[in-house]
Amino acid sequence: MSPKEYYFISDLHIGDKTIGRYAPTKELIAFLKELKARKNKIELIIVGDAFGFWEININESLIKLKSIIKEHQILFDYFKKTGKKIKITIIPGNHDYDLACQGGFGKLLQQYGIHLEPRRFIKRNIANKKIWIEHGSQYDDVNRIANFGDPNATPIGYYITNKIVGGAYKHALLGKQKWLKDLGSVYPSERILGWMFSNYFYREMSPILRYILLPFFLFFSFSFLILMGLTLEKTKVLPTNFFAKRFGDYFPILGDLIDAIVIIDIIVLLLSVAFIAIFAIPFFFISRDVKKAFRRYEIVGPSDLNTRKEKAYLAAGKKIFREDPSTVIFVHGHTHSASVKKIDQRVILNTGAWTKRLKKITSRFLLLPAVYYPSFQLSYFKIYQQDKKIVIDYQQIAKKINSELTFLQRFAIFGKKKKDKVSIPQRTLINL
Repeated sequence: MSPKEYYFISDLHIGDKTIGRYAPTKELIAFLKELKARKNKIELIIVGDAFGFWEININESLIKLKSIIKEHQILFDYFKKTGKKIKITIIPGNHDYDLACQGGFGKLLQQYGIHLEPRRFIKRNIANKKIWIEHGSQYDDVNRIANFGDPNATPIGYYITNKIVGGAYKHALLGKQKWLKDLGSVYPSERILGWMFSNYFYREMSPILRYILLPFFLFFSFSFLILMGLTLEKTKVLPTNFFAKRFGDYFPILGDLIDAIVIIDIIVLLLSVAFIAIFAIPFFFISRDVKKAFRRYEIVGPSDLNTRKEKAYLAAGKKIFREDPSTVIFVHGHTHSASVKKIDQRVILNTGAWTKRLKKITSRFLLLPAVYYPSFQLSYFKIYQQDKKIVIDYQQIAKKINSELTFLQRFAIFGKKKKDKVSIPQRTLINL
């Protein structure tokens, strides 16, 4: 007999060494307790990347899982308690791909009430219709497994994660602060260079140098306005003498300091204009060519990467629906961004992630780098039948996070919107 209710979460990345202690442990335990207390027949399906194997530098994967369980024993004890009351199912993702091709995992996970289905996709029945469930990494060129189930198949994404992200965690211990450990949370990858420069300025730069430069950065926009005003006054466009006045005439010492900063900023502006005038033409052609190359490799700059990924999942869902008309819901994760897309009476559902997110917020001051604000968007989906409809409920789980931002970072984005508004309907209906 099929469960009356299906619950979906994904991308927990438990054991990921780059994120340290699993931050949403409290929320995940509370969620498991909630499901355990339900009276209906329930199945919880974790749609891949339950574990962060790629980030652990141990050769034997079964030992990786044992070490993860040991480090998160309380959490796995709750899995075990909940698994006695409801069915908990895990399918492989790309970060825990070994679940699909090596033995021993199923028996170990079963000890904690978790049922492993080591396949690329699984199906579930609902109201005489079908739900197609897979992690989704097979539609991502960087993380696609050419021959799913082959233990020797290793995608490019493994080397990026294991060597670069894993290495970044090790090197984070050498920094003044451990900000480098969050490299795995930077998404999309085009933002990595900007994120690194931001953290260099706010966290690694010598405080003496930073606070010498800070007044010039803060007054740069103000200095630009003064320069424009002086130009307009000198050319008689403005019949005033306001911008030519010195602050030192009104505020001794402090005003003289402000005048000095403004003068230096204006000199920098004029030198910049002169430099641009001399090198503008060759720089234009060189920069355009470099940007084209970077866009091809999707390293920096504007890119249609996110759009193409969304199109890939949309095309995959349409293909599944076309080949099997009884399938009405396509569930996937992988991209760490929850969403619901309804196509007629069919739905493509992205389960999001239970990991840290970093949102880029531009500074209020022209030359200060952007700040990457950390947050969580924990959520789950519930699918069940009600009368002659299939119901998809979306529920967010609140989680507070220590911002980990320095005073200067908080000052740079003071009053700005910190979190993205999730535009997912709380309820989506499919008519039968």
